Amino acid sequence: MDEAKINTSLSDLFHFLTKELHVDLPLCQNNPNNSVKIRFNSLDASTAKEIAKEIIQATIGDSLFWVCEYGSISGETFSKIGLMVSHSDVFVIPYHSELIDPDWFEYSHDAISCVETCLCKFDVDLYIDYCFRLDFLSNSIYIVSPTRKSVIFIYDRRVMDIATTDSSILQKLRKQYNEFLK
Repeated sequence: MDEAKINTSLSDLFHFLTKELHVDLPLCQNNPNNSVKIRFNSLDASTAKEIAKEIIQATIGDSLFWVCEYGSISGETFSKIGLMVSHSDVFVIPYHSELIDPDWFEYSHDAISCVETCLCKFDVDLYIDYCFRLDFLSNSIYIVSPTRKSVIFIYDRRVMDIATTDSSILQKLRKQYNEFLK
């Protein structure tokens, strides 16, 4: 991708993260009118992983998206766990949101490592396995699609949040996965 397209894409990502959604934990709590929480507690691991994958694929579609690691200036986790099927450039953007009360903000996410990719170059199964192996709330990798106005975050084996400003995506998720909602 040429430099102008990357700059435009990074600009769109930065605008989306700082002005449209409050992309921080807990994602649903910070976006109460624009999110769903999918709970996997009652499911076996295999079924939970299948549902998580369906949701990622349905939410992202064929669009390009960003894999973002909060609090990272290297993106080394992407390569360490092999999330990208092929080499991808890592970009680092500052984290700042106009939607956050700086007196309340408890995390020090001053940077976000980002890789732009598509589902054919991203190992969704490996991402889900990685998240499901983690202890309580230790994942720091989000999937962000400014094009689809959506953010996906799998906390761990128990739950995933999807936040979006696209009401049709929310309606579809609420209808199709109603039995797993909060």
